[in-house]
Amino acid sequence: MNIEPWITVHDELWIVVFMMVELWVESINIELWVNFIKVELWSRALKYIYEDRALDQFDDERALYYSYEDRTLSCINEYRALDHIYNDRALGR
Repeated sequence: MNIEPWITVHDELWIVVFMMVELWVESINIELWVNFIKVELWSRALKYIYEDRALDQFDDERALYYSYEDRTLSCINEYRALDHIYNDRALGR
């Protein structure tokens, strides 16, 4: 009784080729995930940089608003003071 092997050398070669291709595909997949993670991290970093610039611009605009508000209030106070002076003069005080 002659028993033939279940797997031949030819089959073993195909298995090795398949395993090599599978490892190659897996390495590409890992590389793609690494690149995806890099892109995600860079996009977050750019978003924080943009938000920081936007916050800086907002702070500048807010400071400008407060300076205008201070100027407006000082002008109103000057007009009130002038109004009191003219009222006092009109009433003869």
